[in-house]
Amino acid sequence: MNRTRGGAESPIVVLEKDTKIMKTRNARWTGVMAGALIALGSHAALAQPGGFHPCLSERELEVRAQTLTRLLAQPGLETYPFEVLDHAALAERIPGIGSAVVGGTYTRLDGHVNALKLLRALHAGFGKHGGTYLPNTRTDLDFEGDIYGERMDLEILARVRGEVRFESVAQLKAQIAKDVDSARNLVP
Repeated sequence: MNRTRGGAESPIVVLEKDTKIMKTRNARWTGVMAGALIALGSHAALAQPGGFHPCLSERELEVRAQTLTRLLAQPGLETYPFEVLDHAALAERIPGIGSAVVGGTYTRLDGHVNALKLLRALHAGFGKHGGTYLPNTRTDLDFEGDIYGERMDLEILARVRGEVRFESVAQLKAQIAKDVDSARNLVP
């Protein structure tokens, strides 16, 4: 199970920085969900069968591995194990995978929950901790009063744009003005 990169063979990369951290993270998630869902008399049907991310080029696979490594190296982020697999190793685990797939990544922590039950639990937890859900509430983008120390309810309607790096303060200010115009179009 070796992978070839640029003519030289190297072993499959397995990053398991600390399985104790991984177990702690799983226990924490399970505890948070259990607490929220027990209060509702429900469960979120958490399943973690693991997950594959197939890649169609060596470059894509390399970028994927670099991205995961960079994400896990962030300060304060708990690590989890993942594997970078070549085509042969991936084909052992996913029989019949096409020849266009050069490899992929795998982590045994990938999984899913019942989205509706999770949303219900999050709403219940939000309310339990003093939050108030106010659907269809009008927002005044031109409000200029002093609300320091006051309670504010916030509902996120949409993402206006992704993260962008600006070369100057002037470019940032111009984009903020565009973002405000975009936000005005979102508010009924």
